[in-house]
Amino acid sequence: MSDRIVAPLTLLRHGESQAPLGCCVGQLDIPLHAAAHDATRQMAQAWDGPKPQRIVSSDLLRARQTAQIVAEIFQLPLVFDARLRELSFGEWEGIHWDEIYKRDPVFMARWGKEWSTLAPPAGESATDLFERVGTCRAELEAGSWVVAHAGSLAAMCCHHNGEPPERLFDYHFDCAQPVLLH
Repeated sequence: MSDRIVAPLTLLRHGESQAPLGCCVGQLDIPLHAAAHDATRQMAQAWDGPKPQRIVSSDLLRARQTAQIVAEIFQLPLVFDARLRELSFGEWEGIHWDEIYKRDPVFMARWGKEWSTLAPPAGESATDLFERVGTCRAELEAGSWVVAHAGSLAAMCCHHNGEPPERLFDYHFDCAQPVLLH
């Protein structure tokens, strides 16, 4: 398989979740807000881009719920792939960021500078995420819709554009807004 996918992929960040504001959320498995179901349904019904050929989704609940709505609208089967999960923040999951900084300001200062290679306690680094997502991207078929998370979709873009994981923050994805990746 060629390293470059000719037909576009469509990247879709999950709808707005019930994540507590200000909390560290990576692989914490939380559902969508009720309103996100309707917003995702409206987006998919209004979609006038290329019809998806396949839908591949992270197996985390907020992405699964988003992908299930899209799959229903387009009447396509759905494949779940854990490699599309968000970055694992390990022991930080579900804790307010202010609390994480208070607990270990020395480590947080180091992590702030070395985030691409330094993992949170029992978590993974951005490089780990980048490598995990890269193995999935290599298997994607042209015309696939990829339903995932901001971090994993940014890693997908970095791979696609031949960029290193240090460029992850160059990409931004709004909830439930498709982005074509040519």
